[in-house]
Amino acid sequence: MAYIDTKTFDIYSEIEGVSEIYSLSFECDDLIAPIIAMLNRKGYKTMACCAGHPYTGKDYVYSVYEGKEFEPTYSVEELTEEVLSKEEDDTKELVEELSQDGKKVYRHLVGTVPHEAYIYFARTYFTSNDQLPLGWYVDKDSIRYSFDPKLEPYFFMANQVAVYMTLYDWARKLPYRSKVNQPEW
Repeated sequence: MAYIDTKTFDIYSEIEGVSEIYSLSFECDDLIAPIIAMLNRKGYKTMACCAGHPYTGKDYVYSVYEGKEFEPTYSVEELTEEVLSKEEDDTKELVEELSQDGKKVYRHLVGTVPHEAYIYFARTYFTSNDQLPLGWYVDKDSIRYSFDPKLEPYFFMANQVAVYMTLYDWARKLPYRSKVNQPEW
C-alpha cells in the first residue's frame, strides 16, 4: 500500500511511527499510485481508485472525508441514497467512523469486482473512450479496465504492470489543467 500526500502528491510507503504522513495523505494501491499522483498534480482530481486484485473479496470501496481538501461529489445523504438504492453494488452497510486525523469518514461495504481497475474523479474529465489507452473505458466520472479473471495470480499481476505502464504513459501526455501545478522545466 502506498500513501499519497494530499498537498504535494508525493508518494510514501508505510512508515511505522510517522503519524503525520497518515493524517495528511490517502491510501492507494502501489501499482496505480504514480498515476494517481500525476493525475492530481496535473489538476485531474481523483476521489477513489483500485488497481484490481487477483483474488475475490469484499471491501470498503468509497470514502467521503469531511473537511479534507477534496470535496466529495456527493453529500453523505446523497451517497447513502444513491448507494443503497443500487442492487448491483451489493451494499451491506454505511459506516460512520473517525479517520486517523479525527475527522468523520463514511464508508459503504460493497461486493467488489476484484478483476476491475478504476479511477473515480471529482468531476467528469473524460467523455470519450477514444481519449483513453486501449482497454480502458469511461463510466460516468470514472475510467475503468477489466482484467481477465481467468488468469492465474502471477500472470494477472504481470498483465497489471503492462496495463499500468500504458496508463502511466497516457497520463504523462495529458495537458496540465492549470499553470499553477505545472513544473518549471
